[in-house]
Formats: sequence, structure tokens, C-alpha cells
Amino acid sequence: EDIRRKSVVSPEDRRREKADYKRFFKVANKHLVFYAEGGGYYKYFKTVVEWLLEHSNVTIHYVTNDPKDGIFAIAAANQRIRAYFIGQTRIIPLMMKMDADMVVMTTPDLNTYQIKRSYVRKDVEYVYLDHGPTSVHMCYRKGAFDHFDTIMCNGPFQVAEHRATEKVYGLKAKKLIESGYPLLDTLDRKSDAHGGDGVRIMVANSHQRDNIFDLCLDDLVSALVVQSCRSIQQSLKIVLRPHPQYVRRNPARWQAIRARYEGNAAVVIEDDFGKPSTMDESDVLVTDWSGIAYEFAYKTRRPTLFVACAWFLLAVAGRLILRLSLSELALLLRRSGLGDIRVHAGAAADILYQAGVLAFPVAWYAARHPGVDQALRLRAPHPLAAGYAVVLGVAGVALAACLTPWWTLLIERAGGTLPESAAPPRTPAALAQALLVNALLPGLCEELMFRGGIMGAWERRGADGALVASSLMFAALHGSVAGLPVQLVMGFALGYIVLRSGSLWTGVIFHTAFNAGALVLGYLLNGRAFVNMDAVLSSGPALGLFISDTVAAAALFSLMLIWLRRICSRLGL
Repeated sequence: EDIRRKSVVSPEDRRREKADYKRFFKVANKHLVFYAEGGGYYKYFKTVVEWLLEHSNVTIHYVTNDPKDGIFAIAAANQRIRAYFIGQTRIIPLMMKMDADMVVMTTPDLNTYQIKRSYVRKDVEYVYLDHGPTSVHMCYRKGAFDHFDTIMCNGPFQVAEHRATEKVYGLKAKKLIESGYPLLDTLDRKSDAHGGDGVRIMVANSHQRDNIFDLCLDDLVSALVVQSCRSIQQSLKIVLRPHPQYVRRNPARWQAIRARYEGNAAVVIEDDFGKPSTMDESDVLVTDWSGIAYEFAYKTRRPTLFVACAWFLLAVAGRLILRLSLSELALLLRRSGLGDIRVHAGAAADILYQAGVLAFPVAWYAARHPGVDQALRLRAPHPLAAGYAVVLGVAGVALAACLTPWWTLLIERAGGTLPESAAPPRTPAALAQALLVNALLPGLCEELMFRGGIMGAWERRGADGALVASSLMFAALHGSVAGLPVQLVMGFALGYIVLRSGSLWTGVIFHTAFNAGALVLGYLLNGRAFVNMDAVLSSGPALGLFISDTVAAAALFSLMLIWLRRICSRLGL
């Protein structure tokens, strides 16, 4: 409930946000804009802002999502800083209409999620300032920096990693500035104890998957309390300091953690990121691989305990492999035509699964039992039905593109989270491989198993029961919550197509066309979302248009299934 109160903007702040939005666009010839996701981010910009104020005459426009950001007090004392409160919803259209010469931000994944490059000006220079001296391979999503023009690097290792990424994926070279880690310049180094009574242990997590808050927080806190009772003859305070992005992305999880520990006298909760951290007062830091470890170690010279969870160990191993593949070996493989060895390993696993687990059992059974091929409907499809299946598959892609954002929104509004979807192919070679491994192969092997073996076996109990059973099993096999509605609809459509056309190959053609269409759409979008639901929900006309698009896509797909039935009846199928 406390989190909900913090996230709700008061009517006064709403009016203030609206006024700041208008004030931002009334200013012409804006040269420099800083964007911060919250009040705790100014410390990363502080050194840069102060240097600019001292060595230039530029006016700094500072946009923040936090109405209580300390930047407003700073701006009140300096006329060359203009601060604006723009909430997380309204920041989307503001960024789309950005008209400044340069935008500096600590937010990665530009142009991938809600924060887009300007639609108004194509020459805006986007600068990324990293808020931690961490590996850009190990701690960020693939493509997190692809749409930035300039990157301020915290060390030579980041320069090397960015250049290696550009070579492997054929990206345009960015302007890399060896800026160091500005935050360290603002830290007062202290090696003395905090001076309070007892022992103070700070537990801070990262926002990555399988962080210590999700995996072992209760066990960790219990172990610290028990150990302190046994061996520490002083009072113990455990400070829980979540990563800001963890709270932002997982509000329900963090609310549950708060509820468990708010009444615990040994636990202190720090989730107001606008206030200074009590890191200086802590004797020990416990973390997984959060960047706070660098600040703590440099500033206090006190010990840090790293909890090496399974994901961390996998990331370390992956980083070693990545460093190898992002050097001469990867370039050699790419130049020889083999491409990225990691992609081929995943493709090999998909081929073994599809062919060995799905197709082989059905083919083996059919070979040993004559007459089963009739139950599998292996007869050749009618050319007209086959061509219609291709068109129907494309229509299915349009329906899936409209249904998925609504389902994702429903899950998030219910407090759930969805795992990251697989990255779409970015190059023609990757698209060609994906069309083979993720379109043609599943179209053949999955249809042989579900519409051939499973639906054929259940059909003796009735066609309707066979259709429902095969559709449910088809959706369950994929095991994807994010794609559940689409998989159920497409599973039903596939069964219906095979039953009406009398040929399994019609289902294979529809399935392959649908998967291929989805892959091509992902390739054309180049990692961008098909629709930005935050932007849609913030605009009445856009919301109405997308609702009508969804209804139209569903109606068109349903009508095409009905027309398929008529076509097959006229063909005598």
C-alpha cells in the first residue's frame, strides 16, 4: 500500500506536470537536456552539470520523473538550470517530440521500450552516461546501446566491449568518450567506523533475474540474525536497499518484502531513493552484482560480501565465453560464414528437440503400424486450400500483434511480470536461419505431433474433443505465459484447418506462414515494440484506434476461418 501511495501522483503534481510539459516545449532552441528516472539519479549527472555551469554558458534543461527530485531546489538557486517534472506516462510523448540538440540519460534500451528517439528531429544526439562501472555485456540486454550516438565510458574495458560488439553485429561506430566514473569524484572517502552502536549490514540487490532478493533474502536475513545472536555481542541492524529498477519493475514483489519485514526490529527498509543512502553507516555490504559495491568499497573501504547465485555464475561463465566470441574467434567464425556460434548452438538444440522429441515418435509409430497415415491425414492438400492457408497465416500475425499487448497489460496490471521475450533476428543471415529453424521446422514437426498424432488419437472420441485437447496441449507445450492467448487461438485454428481441409499439410503451411510472418515483422521492427501501450493508454484517440484495430483483426481472422469452411465444402473436402 505504501508503494501505491508513493506511485500515485497528487492532483497538484498533475497540474504541475501539465504546466511543466507546456513550459518545456515553449522554450525554443534547447541545446542540452538531461533525463532522470528518479530523484536518486542526479548524483550521476552532478559532476558533468557542475563542469558545464563553470566552463560554458549553456542552459541545462533537466527532466525528471520524480516530483520531489532535489534538482528543483538546485534549479531555484541557479537560473541556468531549468527543471521539469514529467511523469512516467507523459515522458513517452515528450521524448517522441524531443526538439533539443542533445539528450543525456542513464536509461539504456533507447528506442526499444517506452523511451523512443525523437520523431520530430532526426539529428538529436543521444548520449548515454553509465551509472555503474560494470560490464556492458554482462549487465545489460542485447542491443541496449544500439540507438545511442555517444557513450560516456567508465573505463577502457567498456570501450573495448562496445567496439567488439560493433564489429560482431556490424553496427555503426559510436562516439566513445573515456570519461571515467564521475560519481567517484563526488564521494568523500571514509575508513572509520560509522560510530553508532551495534553492527549495521546493508543488503542491496541488482534488478537482474535471480537476484538475491528473489532467491534467498529470507534465508539470508535469518542466517544473519542467528549468527549475530551466537557470535556478535552487539545489536544488529540489517538495511534492505533495493535497486530502484527492481522496485519499479516488480512493485508486487517489493510490496510483499516490505510487508514481511516492516515489523521486524532488526530490519531497516530504504526505498526512498530521493534521500541519501545510509551506506556510510554500514559495516558490511551484501550484494549479488549490483554497482553499489563499487561505491561502497571506494567510499568506505569496508568489506563487501558477494552472494554468487546461480544466475551470477552463469553470467560470469557467459561473460568469459562472450569475451572469447567477441574477439578474434567470433570474427573468424563470422568471416568464414559460420556466424555467431552461440546462435548456432541454440539452433542445434531446437532442431534436436523438434525432430527428435516431436516428429520422430509419430513417424516411428506410423512406420510400424500400416494405415496410420490415414489418421495422420498425410494426403496432399488442394492447391487452393494451401494458398488460402498462407493468407490466413498472415492474418493470424496481425491478430497476434494486437492481442499480445492487451494480454501483457493485463498481466502487469494484475501485479505479475513476464520474462523477456527472445530477441528478433537483426540481420538477413539471422532471419534466414530463423525462418528455417523457427518457422519451417516447427510447422512440420509440431503439426505432425499435435494435429497428426494427438488429434488423430483423440478423434475417435469425437472431433470437438480432439480439437480442444490438441489445442490445450499445443499451448501447454510452449510454456509461455506471454503467448498463451495467441497459442490457444492458433492451436484451435490449426486444428480446425486440418479437420476442414482433410490434410495435415494445410496445417503445416498455415503454421509455417504464421511463424514466418511473425519473424519478418520482428525483423522489420528491429527490436521495437509493435505498439507502445503506455503511449496508447495516455491518448484517448490512440486507445480507441487500437481497440478498433484489435476488433477488426479478430473479426477478419474469424471470417476467414468461416470462408475456409465454405471453400473446402465447394471443393468437396
